[in-house]
Amino acid sequence: MPEATSIGSYGIAIARALQSCGVDSSRVFRAAGVPLELANDPMTRLPVTAITRLYHACVHATNNPYFGLIVAKFIQMPTLHALGYALAASSTLMDFCRRLERYFRLVSQVAKVSVGEADGKVYLRFEHLVDVSGETEDAFFGFLVLAMRRLYKPEFNPVRVEFRRPMPREGAEPYEKVMRAPVSFSHAAGLLVFDQADLRQPLAGSCPELAQVNDNIAINYLARLDRNDVITGVRKKIIDPYPMASVTGIRWRVRSV
Repeated sequence: MPEATSIGSYGIAIARALQSCGVDSSRVFRAAGVPLELANDPMTRLPVTAITRLYHACVHATNNPYFGLIVAKFIQMPTLHALGYALAASSTLMDFCRRLERYFRLVSQVAKVSVGEADGKVYLRFEHLVDVSGETEDAFFGFLVLAMRRLYKPEFNPVRVEFRRPMPREGAEPYEKVMRAPVSFSHAAGLLVFDQADLRQPLAGSCPELAQVNDNIAINYLARLDRNDVITGVRKKIIDPYPMASVTGIRWRVRSV
């Protein structure tokens, strides 16, 4: 099967985070073998292995084990292309989560997203399909919480956050500062838990027409990505046989396009 990828504009956020730390992003990107000239186009993709290699170089260059949490501050809605604009126009944070569930593959193929509801809570679950760096999880979970606060209210916090990654040796305090909620590590999947009442409040920036337009754009890009993956997968099946000599109580619902 083709290697899992993430949207190329994610690399732009990483570069800006490096610059904010006073580190020459072009030097780090070159060392990691990742091109710095990345376009905000869903069809420009970064392989997960390249992102992991890049993050290792970033942590080394900044000497900061929490570098992923810094990247979270530089991921903006436009970074996610059509999905980002649709998320920003969502009518509620529940709508936000459902949209993320449907179209997350446009942003990244590393995980399957599902939304569950039980006992007055909403559970946003990320089931990893491939291994990713801890910084990748840090960056996206941090971005989601910060984005939800911007759309809803500054006082908004999750009920708890569960990371798939292990806890850094330096401790959990930076995570608790960003999430403003209890955090735990080394779980089978990533999980954000929210109060259901918060997620059903109307958002001031709601625009159903704009959300629908960008939903349609996301659907079209997903179709193109899926078609490319099929072609790559078939080519791999043809080439691989002939290698060269040198070479609990929660109701879950998962949507797919």
